[in-house]
Order: sequence, then structure tokens, then C-alpha cells
Amino acid sequence: MMEGHYALRHGTIKENDDVIVYEIPKAQTDLVETEQLDELRRKDSFFFDFWRYTVDEKYIHIYYKREKNYKSLKSIPVSNNGLKQKIATNLLIVEKLIGTQYTTIIHPDNIYVNEKGDVKFAHRGIRSVLPTEELTSPQLVKELKPILKSLFMASNFADAEKNDKNNSRDIFINEINSAATIKQLREIVNNPNLFHHKTTVPTQKPKQSENPKRKYLLPAGFLIGVALGMILLYMIKVVPLTEASTEATGQQNEKQEVLTNENKELQSMLDDNRKMMHAYRSAVIGDSEEAISIFEDVENLDESAKRTLIEQYINLNTVESLKKAGKMSEAYHVKVVEGLRGINSEEAGQAILQISSDDPVVKIEQAWINGEHKNVIELSKGIAENNRAKFLAAKSYIELDNHQEAMKLGKELENKDIQVASLEVQKNKINANDDMEDDEKEEAIKKLDEEIKNIKG
Repeated sequence: MMEGHYALRHGTIKENDDVIVYEIPKAQTDLVETEQLDELRRKDSFFFDFWRYTVDEKYIHIYYKREKNYKSLKSIPVSNNGLKQKIATNLLIVEKLIGTQYTTIIHPDNIYVNEKGDVKFAHRGIRSVLPTEELTSPQLVKELKPILKSLFMASNFADAEKNDKNNSRDIFINEINSAATIKQLREIVNNPNLFHHKTTVPTQKPKQSENPKRKYLLPAGFLIGVALGMILLYMIKVVPLTEASTEATGQQNEKQEVLTNENKELQSMLDDNRKMMHAYRSAVIGDSEEAISIFEDVENLDESAKRTLIEQYINLNTVESLKKAGKMSEAYHVKVVEGLRGINSEEAGQAILQISSDDPVVKIEQAWINGEHKNVIELSKGIAENNRAKFLAAKSYIELDNHQEAMKLGKELENKDIQVASLEVQKNKINANDDMEDDEKEEAIKKLDEEIKNIKG
């Protein structure tokens, strides 16, 4: 049991019956619009369900629904060793947040467990809005250590947090303190011999014999000879060795620096790879927004990752995401235009016009938006097999009062609206024809109305 209440770095967590409330001063966040908090509505089985939020001038309150069979880790005694190991193992799953847009608070007030050892966190932060900042492996390891120590050693959280030196007589504490990665922590808590650790006992120096050794008096000349010999030996052997040792130390330091830099690079690559795994996993399950957030956080994407990011932009299907996809690759311009056309807004239309492309499929859409009907018709001839091009050409013929060509394309496309529109153009021409007699006009229009009726069915 982790008794007591311990301060959080940001905000406070309070439990009221089955509701958990996270409160944080608004000044400690980057909140601009309250809608940014709607991201918390996404469900995650590792967290309690988000309920609602309130925002006033000074504070943000976020409410979560506590599941009834879960209790705060600090409030329940855990005496079963197997249960401790299961809780610890499940707790380390929090590593999955690394590289995502989400964060959390590694603190006993924010961790809940059930009788089976399942773990859930209450509050989930958003990296771009709410603290904490982006979770990193070193930070996560550091914050998990006192939780694990207090769980296994039945000590309070504050004492476990202070006990970060390898001077403890308990082997488990030393192993936890020495761990540098989540993998090492996982190996420690899953060790089958974990609860057979013995405390280390300081070794005692053997007692000196009470009978002193006999002392021998050495002649003064012999002592002087020994002293001179030692000095000579020092000059011949020790001094050169010291100089060589100094040089070797310098070389060793250089090698150590190289190894340190290589280690940093490898760690960076490892972190990027971990992020990439999260990104691909999010893409596979259809969480485009999550995948995009992670991909964008990786500096150097390979070609495969770039293609996946572009596809996620297209899947997200917002004006902003489609514009990003278009900027990343000309090969996706047609798909980008199709997405923007489907949004059918003024902003989407402007985004289409901003695309620089020689592809006729893109150019015909731009010509249509600009009302360049003759250009639309001309461009359609180069992509005659494209039904969208035929449709735009038919619409352009209607705008130019060419009902015959419009009807031809309308029949080819089996598009009743185009066919009806072309007949309406023909009716308007008849009504405007001053060379026709009124009864002649009436008869012609009657035939066209009958034809329209037949088309509509």
C-alpha cells in the first residue's frame, strides 16, 4: 500500500465516488480552443473512459469514469507476490505511449488496479495541449522506478522516490536503480527468483592476531641500499609506464567519446523505430490521425514511410491533410484532387487551384472551377476514357448552349440529369427563336417535355 498523498508535477487528481477529476491551471497548458480536448474522447483500454471537461478562466477540469472493480494503487495492500509481478508487468505497458501524441502521469494517484492485477491509468494527457511533455524512454524509466520499488517493498512512494542510490542492502532495489531501459525493468520484475533475493551482508575484515610479529633491526647501510634501488627502479620502469599510461588514457577517452556518440545515435534510431512501429500499427487499424501525428514527429522518413504518411493524409480527408499530401508527391495529385472535390467547399476549390501539375485530370478540374468551359472541352479530348472528364465536358457544353454534344455525352454516360439539362437548353433556344410561330414553338416544346418525362421515368 502506498499511503499518503504525493504532489504531482502538474495539476492535481482527486477521486469522488466513481468519478476521477484532473485539475490543472490553464496557464500551465497550451490550450487555445476547448475543442482540442475532444481528442480525449478516443477510447483506449489502458485508460478509464473520458466523461467530460469544463474550462473557465483559470482552470481546466477533466472528468473520467472509474470502473467499479478498479481501486487506486496507493489505497490497496498487495501481499501476493504473483499479483505484484502481474501488476508490475501490466504497468510497463505504458511504454506504448512513447512516440504518440498522448502522455500520462506516472504517479500512484493516477494508477488503478483490480484484483486480477490489470492496470488502468486515469488521466491521459495530450502532448500538444496538456502536460506532461512527450514521454521519452529515459523519463519513463526514471518515473516508473519509485512506483515499482514501493509496490514490491511495501514502502511509501516518497521514500521509494528518494531511494535512488545503489547503496541499499537489498539486491532488488539496486537492480531497479541500475536499470536503464523498460526492457531491463521488465526482466527484473519477471525474474522467477525475484522474491528469493537476499540482502547483501557487508564483509568483515579478519581480526588481527593478538601476537605481534617479531621486529627485525636492519642495518642502516642495507636500508639506504634498498632506498636507492627503489628510486632507480622508479626512474627506469615507473616513469615511462606513467607517461604511456597517460597517453593510453587519452586514447581511451577518445574511444569512449566515439562510443558515447555512437550509442546516442543508436538510441535515437531505436526511438525512431519504436515510433515507426506505433505509426504503422495506427495506420493498419485505421487511426489515420494518430499515425500522422507519429510520422510527422520522425525527422528522416524512408520512402515507404513517406508513402504511408501521404496515404494517411488522404484517408484523413480534410483540406489541410490533402494539401500536405499534394505537397509531398506529385504522383498523388489526382487522388488529392478527388478528395478535395468530394469535400465540395470554397476552401477545397481554392486548394485545387493551388496545385501545380501538368496532369490533365488536375488541369480539367482547375479549368472547370475557373469557368473555362472551352478549355474543359479541349482537355477532355486528351483523356476521353475518363468519365469525370466526359461529365465536365457535357456540363461545359450545356453552359455553352451546345445541347447536341451535351446530349451525346449524356447518353454515353447514361446520365439522366445531363440529358434533361440538354433538352432544357433546347427548349430555351426554341422559346428565344423569333423566326418560329407560337403554335410551332408550343408543339416543339410539348415534344421535348414528353421526352423529358420519358427520361425521368
